[in-house]
Amino acid sequence: MSKQPQSFKPATLINNQILAYLHAQVADHERLKLRVCSLLPDTLGKQILHCAIRNKKLLIFTNSSLWASQLRFYRTNLMANAGDNHAIEDVQIKVLVKQTGVSVSALPKPAVPSLETLAVIQQQSVYVSDNELQQALQRLSTTLKKLSAEP
Repeated sequence: MSKQPQSFKPATLINNQILAYLHAQVADHERLKLRVCSLLPDTLGKQILHCAIRNKKLLIFTNSSLWASQLRFYRTNLMANAGDNHAIEDVQIKVLVKQTGVSVSALPKPAVPSLETLAVIQQQSVYVSDNELQQALQRLSTTLKKLSAEP
């Protein structure tokens, strides 16, 4: 006699208190976001990505520093009217930056001239009549020599 394979329940059907708590938190954040957006002009409300309340502080997340600076003008209005059941003492606006995938280590190193070229710059700086330019060329050749010595 062959047994039928057991079917798995979707994760949302499992009675899980932690998952229910997290769903409730997400719903609270969405209600808060709608409340905050209703207190702002439409163009500004569309720029809000997320909202949350932590330790009597309203956290507002946006994707641009331009919109963050505009949101700061509505700080007092948001503190007074945003928290239905919460006393809000401060508003903090944060900018969420998308990761582009480029890291500092992935950037190419600058091209440093050869030691012969650096020697020519050093030698020719002696013949420059302008004292400020002469010092600048000497500093340039010294700096480039240091960069060429680095691995």
